[in-house]
Amino acid sequence: MSNVLVYPNAFSVEECQRIIRERLEVDTTPAYSPGMQVDPDIRSSMVNFMYSDCVDGTGCEWIFDRLWELSREHPLGAIVEKLPFIQFAEYDSHYAGHFKPHRDTENFYHATDKKNFTRKLTIVINLSDPSSYAGGDVRLYDVVVNDDPLIGQRDRGCAIMFPSNTLHEVTKVTAGIRYSLSAWFEARI
Repeated sequence: MSNVLVYPNAFSVEECQRIIRERLEVDTTPAYSPGMQVDPDIRSSMVNFMYSDCVDGTGCEWIFDRLWELSREHPLGAIVEKLPFIQFAEYDSHYAGHFKPHRDTENFYHATDKKNFTRKLTIVINLSDPSSYAGGDVRLYDVVVNDDPLIGQRDRGCAIMFPSNTLHEVTKVTAGIRYSLSAWFEARI
C-alpha cells in the first residue's frame, strides 16, 4: 500500500458543503466512459469541471492549491507537473450511479494533452456525508488487503491518492447521492 495514500481530513465538512453547493450551481453533463463516449452500462454519473484558470467564477483556486499540497506527499508526487482540471461528480441512486473497473490511463481523457503528457496520480475526495448514501465505494483492485480489494474510506472530506494506472471502480449507489471530486496529476511522456 506504499503507493496509496489516504488523507482522512483533506477537506473539512464546511469545505465539502461549499464545494457541493457551488458545483451544483454549474451545469452537469453525463460523464464519459473510455473511448470518450457516454455509456451508462460502464459509467453512470453526472459531472462538471473546474479548470486551473477557474474561469467559471467560483474561485476554485484554493481547491487546486490543496490538491497540489497533498500530491507532494506521494512518492510519485515529485514527477508530476500538471493538474489541468478537477472533476466534480454526482452518483445518484435514481440512475444507479457507478463506474465499472477501469484505469485512469485509458483513452477517455478530457481536455488533456495526450501527446506530451500522461496521467500519473489520481486523487478522489468524498464530499458526501457517508450516512446520506449507500454503495458508491471506491475499490482499488490492484491493492489487495486480506485477499480483497482495498476500499477507500467513506469519511466526508477524505481523499485517497494512487497511481493512475491502478484498476479501480465506483460501485453502484443504491440509496441517496454520492458527490466527489477527482483529479489527475500529469507528467511528461
